[in-house]
Amino acid sequence: MAEAAHTLHVDVVSAEEQIYSGEAEFVAALVEGANLGEAAERALGAEASFDLSTAFARLLALEAFAALR
Repeated sequence: MAEAAHTLHVDVVSAEEQIYSGEAEFVAALVEGANLGEAAERALGAEASFDLSTAFARLLALEAFAALR
């Protein structure tokens, strides 16, 4: 059985905005094929204060999803 390698490429969106560990874990999980619930659980594991609605809004505003290839 062949294994597929997943690579996450994220362009620098802004030098003035910080992406928190939970947000980064959330995006990485989505890229790896996780659904929103699974990605949110992984994000909570990385950052106890992770809030899905806040993170999703921030990531959309930063165009983080547009930067994924």
